[in-house]
Amino acid sequence: MDGSYVFFPNPTSDVVSYQFNSEGNDVLYMEVINTLGQVVLTQTKAVRVGSNSVPVNLLELVPGAYTVRVKHIGSGVTHSEKVIKK
Repeated sequence: MDGSYVFFPNPTSDVVSYQFNSEGNDVLYMEVINTLGQVVLTQTKAVRVGSNSVPVNLLELVPGAYTVRVKHIGSGVTHSEKVIKK
């Protein structure tokens, strides 16, 4: 993994996508965490070598600030970002 990634769009009203380049096949474990530190959404997703864009559906969540945390199971790399849901 080359270290470049982005969560977009931010702010969003429904879906935020995690876009990154992967050097190998991997599995992602994704969590959405509210301001109280509670995990309100989880998902796993298999990804392939190359450019990936993984959507996280926030439509059912109330508007507010959340942290989206993504762990790459194979490499152990974790990325997180604050996301605003309109």
